[in-house]
Amino acid sequence: ITKPSDLKGLKIRMMGNPLYVDTMNALGGTGVPMPMPEVYNGIATGVVDGAENNQPSYVSFNLISVAKYYSFTQHLMIPEMLVFSKKIFNKMPAEDQALIMKLAREAQMEERVLRD
Repeated sequence: ITKPSDLKGLKIRMMGNPLYVDTMNALGGTGVPMPMPEVYNGIATGVVDGAENNQPSYVSFNLISVAKYYSFTQHLMIPEMLVFSKKIFNKMPAEDQALIMKLAREAQMEERVLRD
C-alpha cells in the first residue's frame, strides 16, 4: 500500500472504534472491526486482506508469518502508553519514582522523534 487507491477492494482489520473503521472506509478500503486476538486467523483464512497495526503488534502477534508486507503509512498516530498502578507507584521509594518519571519522559520524546 503506497497510496489510498491501493486499498480499493481490500478488507482491512481495524480496531473496533467506529472512527478508525470510518477512516479506512474514507481511504478507500473496507474497514473491518476485529479484536486483536482474531487478526492472525483473520488474515490466514482470508476473512481480511490485511490489518492496521503498529510495528510492535505486527511482530508480537507474529503477523509477519501471514502478512508478508508492512506499509508504514502513519495514517493513524496512536501513542504507545506507559500505564502504571498509582497505588504501587506511591509505595515505591522516591528515587525509583523519579527514575520512572525521567525514563517515561525520555521515551515520550523519543516516540515523537520516531513518529515525525
